[in-house]
Amino acid sequence: MNKKGAILLLVIFSVAPCRNALADSIFTIDPIVTIKGTSAGTATKGPTTSDADLKNAQDHAKLYDGPTEFQADYTINLKPDNTLDNGTVTFTTVSYTESGTATASGFKTRAIKITGVTLNGDGSVATFTFDSTDWYPPTGDGADGITNNGLSGSISIKTGDSTYTASYKDKSNGAVYKYVVTGKIDTPTPSPPPKCSNCDEMFTPFDEDDEVPDHDNLPEPTPILLVPLAIGFLFLAAGRSPANQGRTARREIESK
Repeated sequence: MNKKGAILLLVIFSVAPCRNALADSIFTIDPIVTIKGTSAGTATKGPTTSDADLKNAQDHAKLYDGPTEFQADYTINLKPDNTLDNGTVTFTTVSYTESGTATASGFKTRAIKITGVTLNGDGSVATFTFDSTDWYPPTGDGADGITNNGLSGSISIKTGDSTYTASYKDKSNGAVYKYVVTGKIDTPTPSPPPKCSNCDEMFTPFDEDDEVPDHDNLPEPTPILLVPLAIGFLFLAAGRSPANQGRTARREIESK
């Protein structure tokens, strides 16, 4: 392909797009949705985890139980036959709960691979699933002390339901942390993400050099979560319902 011949065409669809006439093109769906939900953290033993380490890990994980808000920025590329070509979703945390207190955030995951997509009759996205082993960014707080253990889940644009599980292992004692986040797509409003002085909070691994955790003074677990999924202006600021969020698309056609 001659890159100089590339033409960018932005289309806002009110009906299902016709792709048969452009058999060599890839149809790209690229919106952002805001999700409000609840996070629940747990910790389990690994092969080298002592009973004391497990207790500390469990106490740490539960500190972040409660409401959370995040944004999911996803890109889905469909083949001409409407099957998935490739895609990724990145989660940016807007806020999370720490010891019962709502806390602003800006934590951002790595790009997570989209593994499946279901379309509505009009060609818009109904649901998609995602799964990647590596999700915690290497620059995240405490990243040197953990091993990524996967982030997977699904988002339904049609019903608004969202769920995902993020996990990592503590390198020092083998404890396995899991954060399960369930929520609903929120009615979007055009607002910038909150500012934060330290954007690596939720899911922050427990520092083994610290004393037995004081629930008022623990490092924050940096989420993907939170997943709980801070983002710029929303794709649906024009007043579209969640079910219509998959209708903004762009086609990029490259001529030989």
